[in-house]
Amino acid sequence: MAAVARVAALRGNFVRAHKPKTAEQRLQEVVRSPAFQVLVDTVVVANVLVVGLDLDAGSSAPLLFELLRHAVVGLYVAEMCLRLATEGTAFFTLWPLAAARPMNIYDLVIVTLAVVDIWILQRVTWLWRVSIARSVRLLRIWSVAQHFPVLHDLWLVLTGLARAGKALVWLGLLVSGVLFACGGAFRGLLGDLGDVETCEGGPGMDCIDKHEFFGSVSRAALTLLQLATLDNWASHVVRPLMNTSPGQVRGGLASRSAGRPRNGEADPPETKNEGLPGRCWAPRAALECQLSA
Repeated sequence: MAAVARVAALRGNFVRAHKPKTAEQRLQEVVRSPAFQVLVDTVVVANVLVVGLDLDAGSSAPLLFELLRHAVVGLYVAEMCLRLATEGTAFFTLWPLAAARPMNIYDLVIVTLAVVDIWILQRVTWLWRVSIARSVRLLRIWSVAQHFPVLHDLWLVLTGLARAGKALVWLGLLVSGVLFACGGAFRGLLGDLGDVETCEGGPGMDCIDKHEFFGSVSRAALTLLQLATLDNWASHVVRPLMNTSPGQVRGGLASRSAGRPRNGEADPPETKNEGLPGRCWAPRAALECQLSA
């Protein structure tokens, strides 16, 4: 009896494996296949190239670029139709978060804007050019590179950029806060700016428009950022301001140099890869070990 049951189970598995697939199942396999995703990515890259070349050389070959625009929009519409046919209402899922598909809504909105511009309004405006925002989907190469050894170095680069991006966000917030605080203090030092002074020929060595550079706290903070980055800081800000307000110039230069290390101050100790095995001491190996930790 056991042998008969095993034979029946094998026969059932064989029948299920060789059961003819419906058209819907075949369509789902096509849409979810890597080849289809690569094709869509290729169309997205072509879209970016068409938009860029159209801005530079669109007037020299208007018919060619019009055909290319219609081709790109047609391929986008075909893609959206196939995805809607295979996913149904799940295409619009936004809740719960575990099953949410926000990128589907993102793609649908961008494709809709392109269709409205090219096929309905029949003109080229920002609605068509915003379609290059679909290039965000190319970031999927991050997850692809993680599973292919030949792209391991690319994965390291992308992971490092992602982690550095978090540090840059905090740095931007810190710098913005410091500049805004110093800008408020600097604006208070100037006091009443008086009448607007017109500088003929633009700002230069002998003239500065105080309302333009220090008219508000935000403008004063932007001027301090100009001092910190050395962007025409001497000719446009410092020397003209020295003629009227030398004390404020000293305050601005002091705020610019506040973050510099003092002379004779010891350098911060070098960080060591403590706790990492010997294979992690090399720079690249250390990065790999830290990223995989």
